Amino acid sequence: MPILFFAIGVSTTSPSVNDSGGDMFGAVITKILPILMGIAFAIFLLYIRRPSIEFIPTGNGFPRDDPTDEDRNHGRMWYHIWVKNKDIWKPFKKIFDRTEAASCMVTVEFFEGDKKLRQIDAHWVHQSTPGYGNNFDDSKIPLGQKMTIGSINPEQFDVLIKRDGEDCFYIADPHIVYRYPEKSNPSEWERNLKIDAKEVRLIISVKPANSNNIEKAEYLLKNKGNRKEDISCRRLISLYE
Repeated sequence: MPILFFAIGVSTTSPSVNDSGGDMFGAVITKILPILMGIAFAIFLLYIRRPSIEFIPTGNGFPRDDPTDEDRNHGRMWYHIWVKNKDIWKPFKKIFDRTEAASCMVTVEFFEGDKKLRQIDAHWVHQSTPGYGNNFDDSKIPLGQKMTIGSINPEQFDVLIKRDGEDCFYIADPHIVYRYPEKSNPSEWERNLKIDAKEVRLIISVKPANSNNIEKAEYLLKNKGNRKEDISCRRLISLYE
């Protein structure tokens, strides 16, 4: 009989141990779940707020290049490409801004067919210049090649210069166009900046310092004549889309 009572005792007490374990597990989950959800939401916010550059179309209400009074006076025109930090996902737009894209640098590669003609690190329009002519300071160029792009205003960078009366165009390399402004040293411009091709592909890369992503775009540039306005540029559908 004692054996029977012992067996009955074991069988009747075991469920209470299991119930206790289940209650403890449930209590742990109840405490941990909000923490895990908070971490997951924080990671999600970091993801949707991460810097993300996009290229802005030109024309039809978008930013475009038109001659300024200074351009008309000097018989030339600077051409630019615009970029912005993408708008954040719409449901969060009224609550959060996208993290600024810090110290963005731009590389512009010029190709005729598959032949690479030139490559420059572009100067941002709204950054300070390294001075002109006799006041040129080469050490200041890197400052003008970095731009922090916030969540509201787009930014533009120099790509090329087109002059009246010339069938060619010139690459806007800050090391030369500021040192020898307005083609004050024609041989430097001819040797290092001049492109005679009628069609040129541009491959443009934008890299923020606080992101591992490099945003790329490909453009087709056409030189249609000898006026400063005779440049057209459109984005191509490419492997960078």
